[in-house]
Parts: sequence; C-alpha cells; structure tokens
Amino acid sequence: MPGSLQTLGSALKSTYQSGQGDVFFQMLAPEIRQCKDCGNDFETIWRPQRLCQSCVDRYRLKDAESLRLQRASEHTKELERMGITDRLGGMVLERFSRDSQPNAYDTISELATSWPFPKPINIALLGDRGTGKTHLGCGLLLALAETGWYGRYVYWPGLIAAVKSADDQRDAERRLLEPLKTSAVIVLDDVGRDKMTEHLEGWRDVIMDARWVAGLPTVITANLNALELHDWLGPASASRFFSDASVVMMQPGDQRRQPVARQFKPLPNDPTKPCTSCAAAGWVTDPRHPVGSRDRMRRCPRCNGRGW
Repeated sequence: MPGSLQTLGSALKSTYQSGQGDVFFQMLAPEIRQCKDCGNDFETIWRPQRLCQSCVDRYRLKDAESLRLQRASEHTKELERMGITDRLGGMVLERFSRDSQPNAYDTISELATSWPFPKPINIALLGDRGTGKTHLGCGLLLALAETGWYGRYVYWPGLIAAVKSADDQRDAERRLLEPLKTSAVIVLDDVGRDKMTEHLEGWRDVIMDARWVAGLPTVITANLNALELHDWLGPASASRFFSDASVVMMQPGDQRRQPVARQFKPLPNDPTKPCTSCAAAGWVTDPRHPVGSRDRMRRCPRCNGRGW
C-alpha cells in the first residue's frame, strides 16, 4: 500500500477509535444554521445538513404516504386484472358466516392456508343460488392476494358470451381464455348455464388439461349436482378435475333473500386510531411499527383493506 493511503488509513482508524466518528461529515463544533425549507434556525453537527429535524420527519411521512398510495393503486389494478371489482372486492372470508356453510368454509380456508402447497387441488362448490358460493370463491382469491399471489375470477356465462360476440375471435380467445391455463388459481363461477359450442368445449378441455399437468388449483361453482357437473366437464376434463378434488354440497337457503344481520367484529390486532387521510382511504396506521413499513399499514377492518 502506498505511504499516503497507509497514512490516511491510520488517521481514520485512530479517529474512529477515539470516538469522533466520521471525520468527513462531522463538524468540529455545532453550528446554528437556517433551514432551507421552513427558514427556522437549528443546531447541526453535520456538514451536508440543510433541513431541520422537523422538516426531515415531515418529508419522511410524505414519502411514506406516497408509497402507501402507490401500493394501494397497484393492488387495485391487480384486483381489476383478477376480475375482482365493485361488490366482489368486499367478499372476504372474514365477512362470511361459517355457521351457514361450515364444510364449504373449512374447505376454502384449508386451501388458502396451505398455499403455496395447495390442499386440496380442486374444489367444487355445488348447490342452489344464494348459498355463498361466489363469496367463498372471491374470498379465497382475496386471501391469496394478501400474500402476493394473484389468481383470476371468471363469471363463466359472461366469459362465453364475450368470446362469442367478439369481432376478432382469435384475439378474444388469446385475451380471455389463454390466461386461464397458467393463472395461479382460478374460480370458474356459475358454470353449466352457458351453451357451449364444440370449439369452446375444446378450449375447456385444453384449460383443464393444462392446469392438471401444472398442478394448479381450480375452483368451480355451479347450481348443479356432482353428476351434472361431470357431464358438463366431459369425460376427459372430469377425470382430471375429480382426480384430486373436494366436492362440497352447499346447504340450502338463499342468503340474498334473507340477509343475516351480524354485529361488526374487528379483526384481531387492529390498530387503535386511524389518521384522517388513512380513514378516508380505508386505512389505519399501527404506531407500534416504523413509518413506511408494511406492518404499519394494516388493513382497515371496516372496509377490510380494499385499498391495499
């Protein structure tokens, strides 16, 4: 090592050992300076410091708020890409009454908690309308979205109608049907009400085969029984789907006609008091965690984190 660098290294080592800190940034004595932002005088011992501590904290909070809004916007866009919009965004598992459908609720919860090693692979929720099949399917997708895994919700009759009415059939199939082969988890809602053509039946078989080969979960909801669902899937797709599937028959009772009035129960470990901006956006802050951290920005139990 050259002599000059060795001398500099020895000087820095002796400086740190003596407790003086960084000789390049620390002042020899405190100085009174004027803040470049608010204009108030403050005492500093660091050479590059141009803002007082209150302005520094204010900018940090501003950056954290900007990061929160950015994450909320990105999450909302992901939910829209998944097909979770409007009313579906509030269909979380925490808002579903387990007492009304215990078997279906436990099966969906088992798949949500066992991710990314799903068990069971496929789920069929069968029964009359209004029994909570759509709510459970969307609740599964929202629960997985909280962990960073984004699936896809598909209202099957609407999907088939969109493909049939498209001017460019190949473009519609590429946009609407092709992603179903590789999505992490899909919910095919209300199957069996559509009129399938031979071409669309081929697409159905291709989708089910691709998901069976990749081991990706598929949730099907229908106003059918198990035999009718087997006939709708066809021999090949039914063999793949039911090879590792949990079939749940929903208990009768239209919850839409008879809504159950339940008292609001906050989620565990909820923060105590939201700030003004967070309350307006459906957020609450937890003061036990530092500003800008993910743990500080928890879900608001009143809207259940639809902005996250």
